[in-house]
Amino acid sequence: MFWGLAVFVVGASSWSIVPSLYFPDLAPQPKPTTVAACGQELAALERELSEQSIKRLASHDASHHDAWLHEWDRRMALLDDEACGPLKGPRKDLTAARAALGDMLKRYAQDVAPAQRKVRAALDALARAPEPSPHG
Repeated sequence: MFWGLAVFVVGASSWSIVPSLYFPDLAPQPKPTTVAACGQELAALERELSEQSIKRLASHDASHHDAWLHEWDRRMALLDDEACGPLKGPRKDLTAARAALGDMLKRYAQDVAPAQRKVRAALDALARAPEPSPHG
């Protein structure tokens, strides 16, 4: 039974891997609708990643573990390499961009946002303070 299973696994692997390596035209191709749907979702994820990151930086928002990042990660995980076919490389690039932006937002929240809040508080306090009289 073991040898039968081993022969089956090796045969099935060879049946799918060998044609894709040596005869790419004969290898199974992803369905165009699947690739198109993957492309649309990648475009939406890329746009959302950029827009949400800009929004966080513009609002001086110090939270970096927002629900949108968790939802973004969930949606990205639903796109698998097999379904995306020729978009596998861009999918990996977008995953790397998300990791880099996530790190940047985390560093911003820890290092930059507190200093910006202090500056903003000092400027707001100065704006609220009555002007000293010119005669002292």
